Amino acid sequence: MTTDLIKSGQNMITEPVIALEDRLEIIDEYVRKKYLTRLSDMQIMPLGEITPLEEDLINNVRMYRITEMVYQKDESVMDKFTTVFNTLATYNASVFFMIDSDGKQANYYLGVRNNEANDSPRKRSTVTLGDTLKQTLIGHFPGVKIENEDRKKIADLSEKIKSLNNVASVSVVGSSRRDKDQPQNEFAQGMEKLCLAMSGRPYTAVIIADNKNAWDVQQMRKQYQSLYTALSPLQKVQFSDSTSESESRSQSFSEMNGKQKAAMITNAVISIAGTAAGVALGAQVGGQMAGTAAMLGGQIGGQAGGQISSFISYLAPAKQISKSTTTGVTTTEENKAVTDMLVMLDDTLKKMNEYDSYGLWNVAGYFLSDDMSASEIAASNYRSLMNGDNYGREVSAINSWRSKDQGIVGEYRDLTTYLSRFVHPVFNYGGNLIVTPSTNISGKELGLHLGLPRSTVPGLPVIEHAEFGKEVNTYQLFEKETSNRPEDRITLGRVFDMGLITDKIVELNNKSLNMHTFITGSTGSGKSNTVYQILMELRQDRVPFLVIEPAKGEYKDVFGHLPDVNVFSTNPGIAQLININPFKFPRSIHVLEHIDGLVEIFSVCWPMYDAMPAFFKDAILKSYEAVGWDLGSSTFEDEDVAYPDFEVLAEQLDKLITNSDYAAEIKSNYRGALLTRVKSLAVGLNKYIFTEEQTPYEKLFDENCILDISRVKSSETKALLMGLMVYILNEYRVDRKTKNNNGLRHVTVLEEAHNLLKNTSGGESELIGKSVEMITNTIAEIRTYGEGFIIVDQSPSSVDIAAIKNTNTKIVLRTPEANDREAVGRSIGLSTAQVNEIAKLPSGVAVVYQNNWLSPVLTLVDKAKVKEVAYQYENPVVIKTAREARTELLCMLLQPWINRQQYRGKALRNDLKALELSKRIKDRISTCIEQYLFFQGNMIWKTEEISSLQELIKALLGISDVEFEDIIITGNPDELRALISQKTIGLSCQEIEEVCCILTMETGKDGE
Repeated sequence: MTTDLIKSGQNMITEPVIALEDRLEIIDEYVRKKYLTRLSDMQIMPLGEITPLEEDLINNVRMYRITEMVYQKDESVMDKFTTVFNTLATYNASVFFMIDSDGKQANYYLGVRNNEANDSPRKRSTVTLGDTLKQTLIGHFPGVKIENEDRKKIADLSEKIKSLNNVASVSVVGSSRRDKDQPQNEFAQGMEKLCLAMSGRPYTAVIIADNKNAWDVQQMRKQYQSLYTALSPLQKVQFSDSTSESESRSQSFSEMNGKQKAAMITNAVISIAGTAAGVALGAQVGGQMAGTAAMLGGQIGGQAGGQISSFISYLAPAKQISKSTTTGVTTTEENKAVTDMLVMLDDTLKKMNEYDSYGLWNVAGYFLSDDMSASEIAASNYRSLMNGDNYGREVSAINSWRSKDQGIVGEYRDLTTYLSRFVHPVFNYGGNLIVTPSTNISGKELGLHLGLPRSTVPGLPVIEHAEFGKEVNTYQLFEKETSNRPEDRITLGRVFDMGLITDKIVELNNKSLNMHTFITGSTGSGKSNTVYQILMELRQDRVPFLVIEPAKGEYKDVFGHLPDVNVFSTNPGIAQLININPFKFPRSIHVLEHIDGLVEIFSVCWPMYDAMPAFFKDAILKSYEAVGWDLGSSTFEDEDVAYPDFEVLAEQLDKLITNSDYAAEIKSNYRGALLTRVKSLAVGLNKYIFTEEQTPYEKLFDENCILDISRVKSSETKALLMGLMVYILNEYRVDRKTKNNNGLRHVTVLEEAHNLLKNTSGGESELIGKSVEMITNTIAEIRTYGEGFIIVDQSPSSVDIAAIKNTNTKIVLRTPEANDREAVGRSIGLSTAQVNEIAKLPSGVAVVYQNNWLSPVLTLVDKAKVKEVAYQYENPVVIKTAREARTELLCMLLQPWINRQQYRGKALRNDLKALELSKRIKDRISTCIEQYLFFQGNMIWKTEEISSLQELIKALLGISDVEFEDIIITGNPDELRALISQKTIGLSCQEIEEVCCILTMETGKDGE
């Protein structure tokens, strides 16, 4: 509003002239709280009679120690903390955050103080306040580890605060420097920065936030509005060029010292800030309290009253009388100081809107230590962290006090007593005004002031979790019949959410298991226990299983002692020897169909190139023909069906390679790549495994079985055994098929699946890739017969991706390697954050997903109720030595001359397996065994058959024709006796003589 003061050509007496600059300084002093910079010069308000410490803490304080903090990936942490603390906004309470460090270890606490007087009818239960804070923190940060501190611990911390000799306070209005679109991981104002900066220094930090009620906010708004109204006319004024004479003398505000300013402000009528400051200590302080629970302090600047005009009159203590004669032109001038003050008041009024929504809080930080530098360094770091983009509303200040400072006004121990009870200290400003170090903030900024560290610091591990499903929720477009029978579900574990084990059970649907399962995890992640848990649940539901274990050999120790579990091994001294005939197949399978599958299995296990697969297949075809099979009709010529073996296959391979038109070098390569490998399967332990006899399919595939092949050292042989078992199982299920889409009838566990299901994308031959694809398709299709596969491997990237895709249940434990996480994570639709979370999973925790779940669920797998007992094979098979086997076969052949107790057929056949003989010699001795058994332990040799017998004896003894001729020529019978004795065991001298006689018996060309 503009007033025309021009009175031309006359003298007049004006109204009092106002010292505007004084008024603006007073307003600035309180609106921006400039007095905060001078707190250390003010008197600490003395404490009169107060409630004993222990009683006060019991009645009004609850404190919680935070031992582990958990955050969700990319969540708005500050907003969550704001929400947590604002749950107390409707109570007359304080929230505080405390750090207690001895220089080596730090403890972190959150607490709440009830500020209502003990006898107030409005006083809420302190227990309720504490539970509200605790439960809200747990609700917003699931997984946080929080412990209730007992009264003794709280009292000890309070006493420690009282005993420290240096205090630094920080008065600052915190504001964020982060843009709305800035990622959460780029937040630079977290409390962890302070903790790390103070590493190695002993200190105690207490940050206190007092809640103010809505009435206080309304009073502040009214007073700021009145002040704005009073100042606005002074923003622009008109004046004229005039000549004036006046006599006046007054002292300006800026010329006064600090005590004069305080006294002047004390006596002023207008209340600038109008905020209530104080705490309920239960006693009177300097006449400002009333009752045992009255609030310390009062309103800054006294009670609001009077008009702006009376305040102006007070600031101008002397009237000025002036004579003025005015002539000239009127001009308008804007007072920039007033304009800036109005802008600041306008901003403050806008801030009031936040106070309405989030509440008004008085906040200050206090840092105590016996080392003054430690407290000041901590205070400086805290102030720096809190300063943000919204600066200038109130000043920020650091004040320090030392117990030994002679210049301190008041008692130092009064200061620490305030803090030991978690209330703001109170100071006397100007005689009658009571102020605290706190600044006004909205509840929106509480998360910045009181927020816990966001990364790991000494004493507080911080874990960041990606969010997964909170429980198992299924989705299906059409309603299907679902079974609630316990045997149709298996219990895997319980939901693990944000580091917290919940009571929600995770169950797997048995019907989904026959669509196969993939389990992966690094060493020590709990992979084995997960499989144990599934198998025990299946066993309880009477679903049989087969475990093929190529490594460690643990399963037989876990399940082998159970009465309904069979154990097979490749070592007859450890468990029952597994017998596999790769060339045998069910009658419903065509021989050519079986041969095609065999070629694919061998192509996976052995590297083949060029024409090798064709050679190998041709050799297998001729091997079947050689023993009497008609390939076209898939029939055998005799009633007693026979199958080829690896010796027959080696013989046919050798013929094919020899008769081929390839160059000598290529033939040599083929012999090395194919023939040598085939022959290796007919020697050593392999010849006891790959036999004409076959472990009954019913026992292998319809009962609980463990196949331990961990003792096999060759990775190629391991892969071959695994592949053959899968192929034989498939043929058995096809042969026994009754209907399509059977429910789960049997489960096969493939441990270390990469041995068989290799990932061929890394440059492996295309042939291997095609063969792996065939096996993968076989596994995918076998589910229609009620067969479920559990594919287990610790490196998903080593397993063919198709094998992973074809599994509808996936269980992923801790997997540190990035490529492995990506390989399996993307197959179940995990986000980047969830994929990265896999690397940090605790042992036993897995990401679990089934085909109809809405989202993957983190699951703590139950500890399997198994007992690990070293497996003891009750009937170990001792393989006879070559000398023993040779002696028994020799005595059998020479039965007419060497009379011994009749041998059993099985023992003689095992003896034959134990010796390295040619296929022709083995066949002839096998015929002799059948004759020996037919005549009930008797052998009949015709005279013309003696030469044939001599050939068999020399073959058994390993004597070549040349060596034998040399012995005969030298005429030294002792050399022959010594050789026989060396090659046999337990033969008497007479029996050795009989062998010598038969060998040296002269026969004619016709055997006569």
